[in-house]
Amino acid sequence: MDNGGDKSDTIPTHHWLNDLKSGFIVSLMAIPMSIGIAIASGCPPFSGLISAIIGGIAISFMMGSPNTIKGPAGGLSAIVLSSIITFGSSNLIQGYVSTLAITSLAGVCIMVLGLLRFGRLSDFIPASAIHGMMAALGLILAVKQLPIMLGADMPQYDALLQLTTLHESIEKLNPKIALIGLISLAIMIAHGFIPYKNIKAIPAPVFVLFICIPLSFYLNIYNKHSYIFNIHTYEIIPQKVLIHLNDNMWSNFYLPDFYTLTQPQAWLYVVMFTLAISIESLLTNKAIEKIDLHNRVTNQNKDLFAVGLANVLSGLVGGLPLISESKRSIININNGGTRHYSNFYHGMFVLFIVITASALLKYIPLASLAGMLVYTGAKLATPSEISKTYKIGKEQFLVFITTFVISIYSNFLYGILCGILVELMINIYYGVNVRQLFEPLYKIRTQNNEYEIQFTSPALFSNYMPFAKSLISIPESSNIIFDFSASKVIDHTFLEHLYTLEQRKAQYGGQIALVGLDYHKHLSHHPLASKRIQTLKYLDARQRKLKKISEDNGYIFEPRLINQNTKYAHFTFADQTSVIHEQNVVKTIHKSTEIQCADIKLQTRSKNMMAQDYEFTLIHIYELPASVPEFVLRKEGFADTIFSLAGYNDIDFDEYPSFSYYYYLKGKNENHIRSFFSQRVIKFFEENKGYHIESAHHALIIYKRTELLKTEEIAEAIEYACKLTDILYSATKVDI
Repeated sequence: MDNGGDKSDTIPTHHWLNDLKSGFIVSLMAIPMSIGIAIASGCPPFSGLISAIIGGIAISFMMGSPNTIKGPAGGLSAIVLSSIITFGSSNLIQGYVSTLAITSLAGVCIMVLGLLRFGRLSDFIPASAIHGMMAALGLILAVKQLPIMLGADMPQYDALLQLTTLHESIEKLNPKIALIGLISLAIMIAHGFIPYKNIKAIPAPVFVLFICIPLSFYLNIYNKHSYIFNIHTYEIIPQKVLIHLNDNMWSNFYLPDFYTLTQPQAWLYVVMFTLAISIESLLTNKAIEKIDLHNRVTNQNKDLFAVGLANVLSGLVGGLPLISESKRSIININNGGTRHYSNFYHGMFVLFIVITASALLKYIPLASLAGMLVYTGAKLATPSEISKTYKIGKEQFLVFITTFVISIYSNFLYGILCGILVELMINIYYGVNVRQLFEPLYKIRTQNNEYEIQFTSPALFSNYMPFAKSLISIPESSNIIFDFSASKVIDHTFLEHLYTLEQRKAQYGGQIALVGLDYHKHLSHHPLASKRIQTLKYLDARQRKLKKISEDNGYIFEPRLINQNTKYAHFTFADQTSVIHEQNVVKTIHKSTEIQCADIKLQTRSKNMMAQDYEFTLIHIYELPASVPEFVLRKEGFADTIFSLAGYNDIDFDEYPSFSYYYYLKGKNENHIRSFFSQRVIKFFEENKGYHIESAHHALIIYKRTELLKTEEIAEAIEYACKLTDILYSATKVDI
């Protein structure tokens, strides 16, 4: 668990060949992507290669993450471009060298964060705010690259204005360039559908270059010329559609302008760079941990320090900001990379190709690089990604959309801060006092290898960091029970942290369990939705009547929603439905048996029909004698869409034709059922018709119809259940 601890890499050294192969494959992807990201950032193309080389060679043996790949990231290009425009105005080179100074200083700040053990920085930010930030950065990247992909000669507006002028990019597209760009985009999309593992192991950008460079020769984009298409004349200017690299390699390096740091606005960008690089790197490290075949834990603090140092060096010699990059890291693992050597080899291969074949890089069309980046950005901001947040809960969608809009309208730092503020306000609205926002209150009890953590305060994103320190001392192989019965609110981000913990512990044989959530309202059907405890402050008309009935009859009444409904798992209706919740529970003890009557809501999940919700009143009788058989009894001919009876024959009694005519009786053990249904039992059912009954695992459920009972019918139904209990115990000859 300890993100600050150091676990040595124990992978055998004979894996060097896999690391070498993986490093080479990753470098093939890194070269075009690094150049494309540099161009998208408004920087010289070579700056992307510099950062890839430094990220690979300079810090591989200092990293805290054993198999992540360090390099430039498309998600940062919007921030870098904003910085260049801010400090360069009409002179983009001045903006670029100013941004180099900001990158280096941000690197120093990241190193300090690592030394101060801020490896859990991402834990403090709401998950939905992070998704909102990433979606905004992805959208900005995609809309900025779309005109380049289509060959439209468009000025670089800010993101909002460019978003509103997308139609102009389509109207002004250059057909030859657009063909190259669209084919590149199509290849990036199609790569995910390749069924052959060996072919899919080759990165998509390699296929793009393999197809689009020959296509570019065929379309003659390397020579200046004009052509007519659909009665319109278009012009190809190689300087505008191809990568430009200086012939003298040393002239591709630039030095930072540290005088920029005397401007107050530069420090705002230092903070933005620091947070963006740190958060993206930490999130990538956590994601790669989950797919690491050797179950290793990232030393986040050590890795932060290494990433910070790499950014200092990159800024000093003209490189882009760099992070732990997720896509290249996944490709590394999928191709057998197991140790930090794969990152080192990737950097060496990039350096080797740049030295020996830099002339070939000039043949890469900008439209191909733009197509790759449009795909990369769009993946972060697809409607499906946005809908995932909405399904988690409306309050999380509010955090997401606030961060998303502010990030596009202003900048990502303000977006993140507004997202955090909205989440805090939501928690205060749900009844959390200000002190509890940041100070978790809990008790830890231990017995053998099992720990119980009882929360007496809300469990929130904002108080997870101090709580996480207590988890460090708990062995990975142990079991942990989290008791939230006294927590007013458990938010989505906290639950997401626990989900990550559960996955981690499963690798070591440990487990976690959440208890005390019976009276918490789940804010959506998503398993990680925020939960808040319900109060009894307001009762609706039905609940007031049920409360009165309970008081008159000596019953116990509990109106709050109950979400833990595993007690219904053994009944047949659970095979085709999911119990969403139950509420308005009326309880009584009849002699030694507990009887509950509740309004339940369930949803069908049949593959052959649309999901439907049902609300009806169900009676549950607990702890029947073991000799009561499992059976289902319902009215003959009743079309029941909820309770499945397939697979069993109707059990008729020739000596009781009236019973057999009215009831449909089924069960696994016909002989046991026949012996149990004595004359007294059958007579009871003949005299008390109208109910549907199922017995399973020493318990019984009863319902009258698939809708809520009227309040005046509740006492009658409970009385029926009490009489039935007497009959069942009598039939089994057990005293009660």
